[in-house]
Amino acid sequence: MKISIESLTKPGTFYTVLFHSDGSAECGCPHWQFRLKHKVAVRKGIKYRAECKHIQEARPFIKTAREFTAGMTDVVFTVTREMLY
Repeated sequence: MKISIESLTKPGTFYTVLFHSDGSAECGCPHWQFRLKHKVAVRKGIKYRAECKHIQEARPFIKTAREFTAGMTDVVFTVTREMLY
């Protein structure tokens, strides 16, 4: 599932967050691509890939995106700044 998140610091700039079936995610923003992509964090004994703010902001929209895009393929659910705050 892909969710496009509008940047809060650069209005009009959108970053695509890709969620995998195992719950992991990746983002197209430079911070995730060049700094966080290979970082692994441990929380309560569980290893997980580090997340940028776009991934964290997109997570609450997964259920809504699935409902709106049910049965569709290659669809990107877009979240604007107004939807975030």
